[in-house]
Amino acid sequence: MEGAKEGGVGGFFKGVGVGLLGVVTKPVVGIIDMTSSLSEGIRGSADADLSQTVTQIRLPRLIPYNGRLASYDSREAFGQSILVSALGSHPIISGSERYVAHLNIVRERALLVMTSRRLLVLHVDRLVLLWSSELSLVTRLESVDDTLLIHYHDDEEQAGTEQGEQIKVVAGIDTPSQQWFVSLFDAFVKAATAP
Repeated sequence: MEGAKEGGVGGFFKGVGVGLLGVVTKPVVGIIDMTSSLSEGIRGSADADLSQTVTQIRLPRLIPYNGRLASYDSREAFGQSILVSALGSHPIISGSERYVAHLNIVRERALLVMTSRRLLVLHVDRLVLLWSSELSLVTRLESVDDTLLIHYHDDEEQAGTEQGEQIKVVAGIDTPSQQWFVSLFDAFVKAATAP
């Protein structure tokens, strides 16, 4: 229309030609710009400093002893992390031993950890094993006020009898947490010994 106003019929055809040429050239220019921007981005990524360290945002996910993957739980991930850090190179841990649950022992800065094989007390700051007993040697757990009593034997020969029974006292655990842990222990041991 502008070509027709300025140049008449000749201007009209000239305007149509410029418009048709724009229909072809504008998408081509857009594709060239896109390719150029994409190549600049790739070049920028390739030139990035690859020596930058990646920091872990959260602890590794717990893969439960039963193999059923559940939602991420930071508490379980922490317990598993302390277990692996304290016993990862310890000679008595094996690949078949899996984290099950833990309780915080606030007074001692420790954790009472139940694995698929043992009950352990681990110091959180020093990452050392303070006490350990095979689950098969633990006769029962008893909740008394803010104290958890672990009844156990030192060897298989005395297991199942009251003779030689010892008690590990774990103080400083709130009653609801103790009750949860005792019921989890009972269920785990019952499931492990079921035919």
